[in-house]
Amino acid sequence: MINLDRETARLAFQQDQAARLGYELTRIAAVTVDAIVPPLEAPIWARWQRPLRGVEIATLMSHRIAWERVVAEGCAMLVLEDDAWLMNSATAFLAQLQAAPNVELVTLETRGRRKIMGGRHADLPGLRRLYLDRSGAAAYVLWPDGARKLLARADAVPALADAVLVETSGLKRWQADPAQAIQIDMADRYGLSAPIAVASAISSVARPGRGGWRFRVRRIYRQAVMGLIGLRTLFGAQRCEVQPASQHEGR
Repeated sequence: MINLDRETARLAFQQDQAARLGYELTRIAAVTVDAIVPPLEAPIWARWQRPLRGVEIATLMSHRIAWERVVAEGCAMLVLEDDAWLMNSATAFLAQLQAAPNVELVTLETRGRRKIMGGRHADLPGLRRLYLDRSGAAAYVLWPDGARKLLARADAVPALADAVLVETSGLKRWQADPAQAIQIDMADRYGLSAPIAVASAISSVARPGRGGWRFRVRRIYRQAVMGLIGLRTLFGAQRCEVQPASQHEGR
């Protein structure tokens, strides 16, 4: 679980959630902007579709620590940001994932945006093949092979953490359906009462400009890729918003 030192309320919430759902929680101290290496002016941070804010780079580096931990441990691990709210059915769902074949990343969350998904997993009907997602790195399960692919992609093209999850080529992605997590700021959308008050550290910092022609070319390329993925809907894939599991399930 990735957590800034100052976010003590979120840490307490995550500790209570872990105790309630019965899993062991390991805290990763989130990287802060003043600890980014190389510095923000380094060319490596200008390889994505737009310039990155310092807080976005720090978030990516925090997730990298988690990915490196997955590789080092050699087993699948649940990765959470500290505003991830797991549904009550998540414990049973996660237990089923331990034997999941042909899986490298399982996105647990939904965030009010439609995704392009394929059929359900042959062994785990609660999973659907995920072809296109647009946001969400708050709650996911990652396997070592997937972690290695994410690390290689982040080294080549540092980006938003959720963009790395989406854009890494060859990653075997799946989606929990129904979703087993939301970020707390999405509670109202799904008719839930937020357990704690939260505010986004990223959205509190103004987004930089869209950059010059190199950034524009990369954006056009990515839009073309997403357009090609969208063609899967002509052959059975679905574009839809995943709904979260009921908080009454699993109690």
